[in-house]
Amino acid sequence: MDTIVYQDLIEVVTRWVLQNGPDPLGGAGLVTPETDLLASGLLDSLGLMNLVAYTESVARCRIDLQLDVDLAEFSTIRGLCGLAVQSRDGMHQGGGDE
Repeated sequence: MDTIVYQDLIEVVTRWVLQNGPDPLGGAGLVTPETDLLASGLLDSLGLMNLVAYTESVARCRIDLQLDVDLAEFSTIRGLCGLAVQSRDGMHQGGGDE
């Protein structure tokens, strides 16, 4: 499978949020790539960790949560996907430690 591109990753992750949030597919108009998933109540902390795991599997990367990650960036779809792409690209350039 080819590496997923950033915009496609955003679409896939948005679909996951819609299918796994508290009101599956009911909030379709309320979820944007900039929606704060925690503050909006779409996901709780466990849901966010499940989303991180899903995003890592789709993007084929490992997001290092030990780094200084700004929660405001991390809790949006666009921010999470950006972290995944940065992490993946760093791994392909030999920056990964696995």
